[in-house]
Amino acid sequence: MEPLKLLDLQLVEWANILSGQYVATDTILKLITSDYLIPLILGLILLALWFSGDNRYARKRNQTIILTAVTALGIANLTVLIINDFYFRARPFDEIELTLLFYLPTDSSFPANPTAASIAIAFSILREKKMVGTITLILALLWSMSRMVAGVSYLSDIAAGASIGIVASYISSLILLKLTPIPDLLIRILRILHLA
Repeated sequence: MEPLKLLDLQLVEWANILSGQYVATDTILKLITSDYLIPLILGLILLALWFSGDNRYARKRNQTIILTAVTALGIANLTVLIINDFYFRARPFDEIELTLLFYLPTDSSFPANPTAASIAIAFSILREKKMVGTITLILALLWSMSRMVAGVSYLSDIAAGASIGIVASYISSLILLKLTPIPDLLIRILRILHLA
């Protein structure tokens, strides 16, 4: 067995020791690992940021950050989809016996899509808003690592997903910088509709 795969398996097995020990920790882990809690919190943060700002300029700046984050999310998801078309990696629970607290995903383990998506959002915000960005980054990392503890992702899947998210965030920023009139027009239209 190749060294990276062996290390991945050992790390998942070690992290999975935290699963199945106590009902309270299992309940919290299930909640954090789920496809609902952290995405919902991230969505609420994006929504709050979209409508926040002391003046029109501050609101427009926040809305541009959100457009960057959403574009980065799309780029990250597309990248993972393309990689998954060419490469499939079995999930940790397919390789070794683990205590499972999560449903059994059937898609490729590599790269970790939740990590790519959440890190893309977090880094898009972090570059412009340090406090909110730090909170979103902590949530993204917590969600990502909990999935390793739950036995559905390897550490290398998470690392690859994080790399994709970071790169997607920078690409999104460059795209929106080059196409500044388009986001500005979109925000103006949404203002007319009372959605911005």
